[in-house]
Amino acid sequence: MRTVISPAAIKVLAEQVGLKLIKEGHVSPGGYLLDGKWEVAAVSNAEFIKEVEENVVNEREKAVIFALRDAMLRSIEAVEGGRKGVQSMDVWCSVFINL
Repeated sequence: MRTVISPAAIKVLAEQVGLKLIKEGHVSPGGYLLDGKWEVAAVSNAEFIKEVEENVVNEREKAVIFALRDAMLRSIEAVEGGRKGVQSMDVWCSVFINL
C-alpha cells in the first residue's frame, strides 16, 4: 500500500529514528515542466473513471478518488487560463544528518 506523508510528518519520523534536519526548502519547477498538465489531463479523462471503477474494489477508496477528482476539476476554474494555466506543484526538499 502506498502512503502519502507530509513534510511535517517526515520530519517527525526522521527525528524518531535519530535524524536531524539541517536544511529544507522548496523547488518551484516553473512553466517548463509539464507534469501538472499531464496529470490534470489524465484524471479529467473519462477513461480515468472507467479505470477506477474497474480497478478499485473498496467503495470508500473510490469515493475518496472521485471526491479528489471533483475538487481538482473545480479548482481548475480558479486557475488563470484554466487547464492551460495549470503548473506542476512545488517540491519540498530536505537534508538530514544521522546523529
